[in-house]
Amino acid sequence: MLFRSFLNEGRILASLSHRNIITVHDIGIHAGHIYISMEYLNGGDLKLRIEAGMTPKEALEILTTIGEALEIAHKKGVIHRDIKPGNVLFRQDGTPVLADFGIAKDFERKTDVTVDGTVIGTPDYLAPEQAKIEPVDGRTDVYGLGIIFYEMLTGDKPFAGESPVHVVFKHLNEPIPQLPEAVAIYQPLLEKMTAKDPDDRFAGATEMLAAVTELRVNNAVGGLKRGKDKRRRKTDEKKKASGKTMRRLALVAVLVLASGLVYLQRETVLPFIEPYTGTLVDERGVMVDQKDRAVGVVLGWWESMAPYFAWKAADAAETRLLRCRREGRPDCAAKFA
Repeated sequence: MLFRSFLNEGRILASLSHRNIITVHDIGIHAGHIYISMEYLNGGDLKLRIEAGMTPKEALEILTTIGEALEIAHKKGVIHRDIKPGNVLFRQDGTPVLADFGIAKDFERKTDVTVDGTVIGTPDYLAPEQAKIEPVDGRTDVYGLGIIFYEMLTGDKPFAGESPVHVVFKHLNEPIPQLPEAVAIYQPLLEKMTAKDPDDRFAGATEMLAAVTELRVNNAVGGLKRGKDKRRRKTDEKKKASGKTMRRLALVAVLVLASGLVYLQRETVLPFIEPYTGTLVDERGVMVDQKDRAVGVVLGWWESMAPYFAWKAADAAETRLLRCRREGRPDCAAKFA
């Protein structure tokens, strides 16, 4: 039995190729011992991350990623049958990877590695049809992924009991518990994934992924939105755009006002100051180098511009002298001295 399960996992993994499914490098027999060489993952498992606490956004990202891996497996005719946090591993860069296909079933080969009458899977994530030893398909994996989704959102398993039998009984008869208010928006998706009757669930991973995509599009962190909420969101976006436009107009108005004040102030400032064009020297009377000359030019420019920004009471004589010079009249200094 163990030998068949081992070879079954190696064969199934070798037939699957996806970035979120663990990679098998080699499988064979050496010195009378069978071996399987697969990708080494040292980023821990999902169980540890759930214990550390997860955000709804992180839960949706992992739900989508593992859903994509299951979609590939289902298209190949492979049902995992043991979806649980311990079988979701992580690479060093944080990429989640679905592992442990030891009890997976390959429908293309019509084989099963279980003994008749034996329930397979982990009780905490067991689909009702598995508990009843009924035929399984992709909807079985969707159920297990739904239980994981609940656990990622709440930090707890949905069903608890004194023994595995009690837990299985709840999977068969009790509805999925209500989510806390903070994440209650995900309840419809969760209930669809964990319906007791497989016919009431998503038809498979592909349909589930479409629902998750719609959910994520309708909300920034992934929440189900009604039509009213969509209209409200559009209204909020229009208000935000309108607010930005008003702020921009206000800024333009301030700049125009400031420019006008500067222009008007030109008529009441000190007489025009001729820019200094002589040799630049330091405080010791030593000529400065070319680099310092550039600094001097800037300071000279500011010295010539400063009067235009200086608020000072108007002097009639100085104002008339300034106007005279601007108009290019001769002997301005003599006329307004």
